[in-house]
Amino acid sequence: MFFDEYITKNHIDIVHAYDYISYDAVFDSANGANIPMVLTKCGGPTVRYKALFPRVENLILFSKEDYIFFSKRKGYPKGYPFSFIDLL
Repeated sequence: MFFDEYITKNHIDIVHAYDYISYDAVFDSANGANIPMVLTKCGGPTVRYKALFPRVENLILFSKEDYIFFSKRKGYPKGYPFSFIDLL
């Protein structure tokens, strides 16, 4: 797979995605190489249902509404097991 080779060849330390589509595209490669990932949700519609957004460990948000939504799910058994969530 392209991303597997790219991550290994370039000694990537962390993968930072700016939308869930790119996050999903590199998730398997980064996870397989044990590389931490960060997802920044820069804007767009407020998430209403957790099923419409990938499970992420590290999340950065720009919307107070999104921050409230995801913060309520911290530690939720089948929710989002964040190790880091922040609002800019």
